[in-house]
Amino acid sequence: MRNSYSGAPQVLEFRIEGGVLSPSDLPGVRVPRVDPTRPVVVSGRGPHWLYAYIIHEIHFARILGTFEPRLGKGIVVHAPTTELLGKGMDLKTGEVAPVSLGAKGKLRMRILSSQKFDIVEVQIVGDRFVEPSVLQSIDIRGILERLDSQKGIVLSGLMPIWLGAFFHAELANYGRWYGVYDPRLGGAVVVARHHPDAPEVGVVVPVRASSKPRIIAVVGDPNSGKSVFLNLLNDALRERGLITLTQEGDIFAPTQNWSLYAPELRKRLKRDMKPRERLSWILRSLEGVRSSSVDVVLVDVGGGRPDDGIRVTEENEEILKRVDAVIIVSRNDRGQIEAWKWELAEKLPGLRVLAALESIYDPSGNYDFSKENAVWHLDRTAYANREIPEETLRVVDAVAEEVVRLD
Repeated sequence: MRNSYSGAPQVLEFRIEGGVLSPSDLPGVRVPRVDPTRPVVVSGRGPHWLYAYIIHEIHFARILGTFEPRLGKGIVVHAPTTELLGKGMDLKTGEVAPVSLGAKGKLRMRILSSQKFDIVEVQIVGDRFVEPSVLQSIDIRGILERLDSQKGIVLSGLMPIWLGAFFHAELANYGRWYGVYDPRLGGAVVVARHHPDAPEVGVVVPVRASSKPRIIAVVGDPNSGKSVFLNLLNDALRERGLITLTQEGDIFAPTQNWSLYAPELRKRLKRDMKPRERLSWILRSLEGVRSSSVDVVLVDVGGGRPDDGIRVTEENEEILKRVDAVIIVSRNDRGQIEAWKWELAEKLPGLRVLAALESIYDPSGNYDFSKENAVWHLDRTAYANREIPEETLRVVDAVAEEVVRLD
C-alpha cells in the first residue's frame, strides 16, 4: 500500500500482488497511518472484506470515502454530517458535490438472526446499482437498535464498494466481531474483533449449511438481451428468498457492467487479462462456488461466433461443462434457437435445456404478445426504468419456478 498526500484528500491506494488475497492474509496487512483530520479515500481492486478491514483500521478519520471508477471521484461514506454522505469528492482539490450514476435501483434491507451472529442483508432491486445519495436516507440508528451487540455482526449482499464501506464504517465496531459474507467462501470473513471469545481476524465463519448450488447458464446470439433476462431472473429468484450470485462467463467481456462508465480502467483491465486468463478465472470461480452457501449461480455466457457458424465455442464448452442447466434466450429470425439446441445437443448431450425463449424487440414497444416461448423488450433502459412488459415478467417468473424445482 502507499499513501498519497498530494493535495486533498489523502488517497490510500492498495494493490494485491498476484491478484489474489486469502482471508488468512488479513492479519499481515499493514494499513499506512493517515492524518485523521483530513479526508481519506480508499482505492484499489479487492473484495469487500478487504475494504472492510481497511475501513475499520482507519475509521477514526473525520471523513472517509472510496474511489468510484465510473465517476472518477471518491464517494463519501463516513462524515460528521449526513449532508456529505454519498457526495463525490474530487481527488485533486477535495471539492465535494452531488454525483449521479443514472441508477434506478432501490435498497432493501433486513436483519436475520442466528445464535452467534446477526446478519444485515442488503439487496438492490430494480437495477444493478443505486445512487450514492441513498446513503443519506439509510436509518443506521434503526438498524443498530435491532442488532444484538453481544453477537457478531455480518454484512451480506451484492453491492458497490462504496455502499459496503458505508456499512463497514457504521457497523464494524458494534458487535463482538464483524464480518463480511463471501458466497464463494461459504461464510463471513472476520475483519474486526472486540471480544476475547470472538474468532480471529481472517477466519471464515460458516454462515449456513446449504444444498449443492444450482449453476444455470444463459446463452444466445449477441444482442439478444441475455444480460437483461439474467438480471430479471436474478430478481425473481431473490424475491423467492434464494441467495443468488451472477457470474460473468464471456471471456471477451472486459469486466462487469460498471466498466462502461470507466473506459480507461476498462482498457487497462482488458489489456492486463488475456482471454485464456479470463477463462481460467471463470472456471476457478465456478468450481469454487460448489462449496459455497449460494442457492443459484447465474452465468452470462458469451454468444459464440454465429457469423462463423459456431455458437458453442471451445471456451463456451469448457464453461458449460460446469453448469447444471442452460437457458437459451436469442433472436430467432434465422433459426438461431434451433442452432443453439443442435450445437448443445451435439457437444454437450447431457446438459439440460431448462427453457428456450425467443427474444423479440421493437424499439417502439408495439408487440403481439400471443407468441409462446417468447420474451419481449429485453432492453437495458427499460429494465432500469422498470418498464419491462408484464408478459415478459410472467415468463421470467415461470422460468424462476423451473429453477427452484431443479434437482
